[in-house]
Amino acid sequence: MFSKDIGVSDSTTAELLAVREAATIYAASKWCSSSVLVLKCDNRNVVKWLTDPSDVPWRLRAMVIQIWSLLAKVDKWSITHIPRSANDMADTLAKKGVLRPYDFF
Repeated sequence: MFSKDIGVSDSTTAELLAVREAATIYAASKWCSSSVLVLKCDNRNVVKWLTDPSDVPWRLRAMVIQIWSLLAKVDKWSITHIPRSANDMADTLAKKGVLRPYDFF
């Protein structure tokens, strides 16, 4: 779990940034070739774009390409959609992180 300040942003960009951060951390870890990275996301578009990046809006395309480059270093990964109501931990970290003066890892 982690929480970082990203400034003012829309929820889709925030989700993509979170996935990119998780992929960065995981790709650099010793587990990237021995364990499955399981991503759970409450944004259907992010799940769709990472499953099939052909419909990514231009403004987000560079970030999705970065994520795909990171995930290429991971032997096995999956992404699934979960409802926002089942994503309490992420919402709690996001709300607490709004006023946090430092990143939480």
